[in-house]
Amino acid sequence: MGWGYRWDAAGLRLDGVQLVFPSQQRFESVGGQLSGSGQLAFAPLSLNGRVTVNAPRMGAFSLQKVALEGGLQNTRFEADAVLTPPLGSFTINTKGLVNGPSSARVEANGLDVNWLLNVSRQLRGEDRPDGLPLGRVDDLGTLVINTFGGSLDGQLKALNEARHALRLYALAHPDQGPQVERLEGRLDAVATLQGPRLRQLVADVQAKAHLWTDGDDQAQALQLEPVVATLKGPLFGGAGTFSFLHLPFSLLALIAPVPPMLKGALGGRGRYDLSGESPLISSSLTLESTTLGDQPLRFERDSLVVEDQDLRLDLALRCGQSDEVVVINGSIPFDSSSELNLQVESHGDALTPLAALSGGSVKIQSGRSDLRLMLRGSLNQPVANGFVVVSDGSITLGEKSVSRINASMLFDFDRVELQRLEAQMGSDGILRGAGSIGLLQEQKVESPLTFALTKVKIQQEIARYQADGTLIVKGALARPTIGGELSLSHGLITPRSGGVARAGQGGLRAGLSRANQLGASDETLSEVSITKLVEEKWDFKKPLVLMGPGTPLPSSQERLKEMMPNLPALRFQNLRLILGPDLEVRMPPFLSFRGSGQLLLNGQLDPSLQARGLIRLDAGRVSLFTTSFILDPKASNVAVFTPSLGLIPYVDVAMKSRVSDGVSIGESDRATTSNVFETNGLGALSIGGGQLNLVRITVEATGRADRLMGDLKLRSSPPMGESELLGLIGGNSLTGLAGGGGAALAAVVGQSLLSPVIGTLTDALGQRMQIALFPTYVTPEVKSEEERTSGRVPPTFTVVTEIGLDVSDRFDLSVIAAPNNTGVPPQATVSYQLTPNTNVTGSMDTNGTWQSQFQLFFRF
Repeated sequence: MGWGYRWDAAGLRLDGVQLVFPSQQRFESVGGQLSGSGQLAFAPLSLNGRVTVNAPRMGAFSLQKVALEGGLQNTRFEADAVLTPPLGSFTINTKGLVNGPSSARVEANGLDVNWLLNVSRQLRGEDRPDGLPLGRVDDLGTLVINTFGGSLDGQLKALNEARHALRLYALAHPDQGPQVERLEGRLDAVATLQGPRLRQLVADVQAKAHLWTDGDDQAQALQLEPVVATLKGPLFGGAGTFSFLHLPFSLLALIAPVPPMLKGALGGRGRYDLSGESPLISSSLTLESTTLGDQPLRFERDSLVVEDQDLRLDLALRCGQSDEVVVINGSIPFDSSSELNLQVESHGDALTPLAALSGGSVKIQSGRSDLRLMLRGSLNQPVANGFVVVSDGSITLGEKSVSRINASMLFDFDRVELQRLEAQMGSDGILRGAGSIGLLQEQKVESPLTFALTKVKIQQEIARYQADGTLIVKGALARPTIGGELSLSHGLITPRSGGVARAGQGGLRAGLSRANQLGASDETLSEVSITKLVEEKWDFKKPLVLMGPGTPLPSSQERLKEMMPNLPALRFQNLRLILGPDLEVRMPPFLSFRGSGQLLLNGQLDPSLQARGLIRLDAGRVSLFTTSFILDPKASNVAVFTPSLGLIPYVDVAMKSRVSDGVSIGESDRATTSNVFETNGLGALSIGGGQLNLVRITVEATGRADRLMGDLKLRSSPPMGESELLGLIGGNSLTGLAGGGGAALAAVVGQSLLSPVIGTLTDALGQRMQIALFPTYVTPEVKSEEERTSGRVPPTFTVVTEIGLDVSDRFDLSVIAAPNNTGVPPQATVSYQLTPNTNVTGSMDTNGTWQSQFQLFFRF
């Protein structure tokens, strides 16, 4: 009679139990609550029972529940297990004889792919970078984190600064490694195992997975078809077969640098051998609906062999309708210190479709290329031997045609020698190059790699200019350093134009100018055109807001850094940019500037790039809604770049304009004066009288370009308050007018439409010559007693024209006329400024009327 044991457990906590993994030489803690019962008997051996563990965990690996039930009778066993992960289910059913025939079925349904990757990483154990041991908190020493007084506000401020520093660090140091953590998906798999012995089990596995990536705001499917994998054969020794289908290149891009222009999927079939007597894997690859750009890609040879020490390739790729193929053969070792032996060869037009890697910016029209490259050495320090020759090439680079390309390049172990490069860019531009540079590490060379540009016309979407100069490239081909001198001249830069917005309509919110702060509440805005305002008979009750360009300019250095490219492998060393002559920045209808200067660039092509130099604005204008300002020639008008400010310049600019202060804004639609010129510049300062009083306004901007909002200064002659000046600049549209009239509408619409034309004409005539238009309504002179008594003398719409010449900083001449109104006599005015608050002015019209006045202005 046998004897045995019975056991029962209910809610037994496993906290404190540890398991050791000898292969990893580390202990892992175990947790959970165990419940169940069972019995153990001897002679004969009998074991059966059931176990349930709620919330089991081992280290960082956890499940929701594990249920196990089975038994052992003599040598026969049978067991069922159900594992419940956070998503999906996992079941195991097995039976057989100990040291005899056995079988098992494993089934997975809807398992979370990201969870499986984390589990495998935790079971494998993550190595710390560079093998460095974990430190202790004592190692920080006296490090103190500023909490700004320790209050809640101070701690929140410290938290915001820490987050800001992390964002800047992430921008400057992007993660170049695998991004598998972005992968999401669901896995379904069925596997059966059976065999006469445990060491002779044969597996039949079928699995499929639907995959997607987790974006910032939405998931993005890698492809419609699931990835499918099969395996049939022994698990321990022997040979079997395998296959995988629909493996998207977008999935491979998470673990390896795959060009984004490569679309489609990869498949493979082959055999594996675990006996050690032949290659581990012998397979052939297939490309499924694969394209490079818009060209189909296919294999002519497709052999891939995995051995114990290396990977052997024998591939031939044909792209599009090319007559030639790109051949890749040789071996790549798994050990980075072992010998590399790889050869790449192509001829004719085989490399032509590879222009798709540029994303469409480069298109090869014609030409022949020959490439033969042999890579030797180790993966850590490879060396190259071979050549590249291009004959009679013709390409399109962006919108620029590059023709007559003839080049030859030699790969000489650890350096690259450009023997000759000649090309014609456009109709007159010439590009030449020659010299040597290191392959992966900087090498001492007699003649560094040098490119010379002569009359090269560059045309881009927002810029066109001429480039001349010499670029010197040092360092290594993998990490080049660019120096030299490049001149950009005779060009035009045209950022996207801006628009006008109206408050209270919904829509746009970003990119508002100061007008929103001064005249509009912080509410949603919608873009609107001048034509639409006229059609809707805008009533002047709600202010208009001047918006910036289509792409808002950065308001802080952080936003500028976000817009910067992030290519730290490319470095500038004293690259001198000479800007001008005849280099213009134009953003219709808001601004147009001509300037010249020099910049010295140093640092990596990332947010840490530094510039030093000065740009002087020679001529230009800025249109602020209804007012066109031109640069004041008496001011410095410069932008200074210093290393301490990075790419943010320090600006010192002054602009000036003349604005009509004679439009009557009231309940009536007409001006109250009979002669718009009778007190021009000589009468009362009140704008209610309706006379055409011209006010000279100057805007000064001094300080950092990203912090000018509080550094703008407005002054005028005669002196006026800031709110009054803002109303004049905006055509009385920025001050929230309660009423409206025809004269105001004429000023707003007329000057808005004519300012770009007049501003351009003023630029052409010079900085001291000005042309201004003042659309307004003029009441004709009363010529009869009948008109005087009837009051039926309607005002007429008149475009008053002023042509002014600044003879000196204090002495001005101007001629005012109304070309479309013969009843208004032209008038010439001479003005001399004695002091900032005193003027002497005289005027005479064609009727011989002479007027003069001494003006003294007071501000209270």
